[in-house]
Amino acid sequence: MRNTLAAVAIVCALPLVCGRADAIIRRSVGVRTNAFGRPVVQQVYRPQQVYRPAPVVRPQPVRQPQPYRPPQQAFRPQPAFRQAVVQQAVTPEAIITKPNYDQFRGAVTDLLHRYAPAQHVFVGVGRSPAPLMALMQNIHPGLAFNFPASGLRTSEPMHQYAEYARHFEKFLPAEVLRGNKTIVLVDRSVSGSGSSIAKLRNVLQQYLRSIGSSVQVRGVGFSEGAPHASYGLDWLPTNRYPVLNSLNNDAWEGTYGEYPHHAIGSVPLETAVHRPEYDRVRSLLKSHMDADPVLAAERAQLGFN
Repeated sequence: MRNTLAAVAIVCALPLVCGRADAIIRRSVGVRTNAFGRPVVQQVYRPQQVYRPAPVVRPQPVRQPQPYRPPQQAFRPQPAFRQAVVQQAVTPEAIITKPNYDQFRGAVTDLLHRYAPAQHVFVGVGRSPAPLMALMQNIHPGLAFNFPASGLRTSEPMHQYAEYARHFEKFLPAEVLRGNKTIVLVDRSVSGSGSSIAKLRNVLQQYLRSIGSSVQVRGVGFSEGAPHASYGLDWLPTNRYPVLNSLNNDAWEGTYGEYPHHAIGSVPLETAVHRPEYDRVRSLLKSHMDADPVLAAERAQLGFN
């Protein structure tokens, strides 16, 4: 009995003894324990993260749309010859010089030999051919007329048919619209083009048919080369008369045109008024014509007195 109790006491005391011994051992090696001898877990110090607020996102200003401004055209110096032409072309006297007159007369006589005056009447398209029309008007009244129609290359006359009809009635006499002569439209044309003449020819033909006229319309351009084949136009080369290449110069047109720049359908018909500068051009041409024996011979050959 005693042995049994002693064994039980040893068994019960053994954990305490072992635990105490374990605690002593832990202390000896530097391990911390609690009151029960259990090791204390040492936590590693970790500093807390400092709070940093998120950066404030500032709204970007909204760029307002700007109105379109076309870029300024870069200055391109003109050739010296063209500058001289522009500077001199301020009066009719600067254009109707004797050398220029000789070329105008040559171009007109070439035109009249190709289209006999007895069967044709000539209508200048816009301002460019005005000196040629003026010379023909001096040769014989009723032989040529100017028709104010500017900007035909960038317009569609058929869209302004009613306005063109009003202009035909005002600027072309009844004996031209209802006569027995073919109308020949004349212009200073661009090589490979001729659209201005073709557009006016088409709308004039439609107008003539609408009034019951049987008059035919043809077109001829003074140009460095042939017009576009699809237009069905005639042309006379300007290589013999280089002054004709300046006929569509703005300064020249503004000097000798019978009418101011006139875009049909964009400006009222009443703005196409006769300019006195044109009368001065005719007078200067006539002074050269009266002293021109070459023209006198040409007139006799063409059947003019």
